[in-house]
Amino acid sequence: QYLYQWRSDGGNKTIKSYTGNSETSFEIFVEKFKDCGHYDFISNLPLKIELENCIISHGGIINNAHPENLLRNRNIPSVLNKLQVIGHTPTRNAIYETNHYINIDTGCVFWGTLSAAVISGNREPNVILSCSRDAKEQN
Repeated sequence: QYLYQWRSDGGNKTIKSYTGNSETSFEIFVEKFKDCGHYDFISNLPLKIELENCIISHGGIINNAHPENLLRNRNIPSVLNKLQVIGHTPTRNAIYETNHYINIDTGCVFWGTLSAAVISGNREPNVILSCSRDAKEQN
């Protein structure tokens, strides 16, 4: 099911970029992905980045969940002793829950904008930046 979802969420474009054909079998794609070194590179990236005042992850940390849940979580993350900066669940506007989390996935790949949060030492986002789809297409 994850593979089907990944292919429909843009994975076919990724497969085409490696193989020249979006209909290529997943096995051939994986072979090319590994041969060029990208598999090793991505496999060695951290699932989260912890800074002094925040933790950045794709889907958010849920207490007692498997570490890979950070990639697919769509639930509200657990309250930690640091602000969680997350994405993965697109919303029209960034969502900020004070001293808990900020979701900066504003649907850039689908219908929205590209957003970022500037986090200061006090754990509060100072600025949330968004770039409209029109501005992205012009640059």
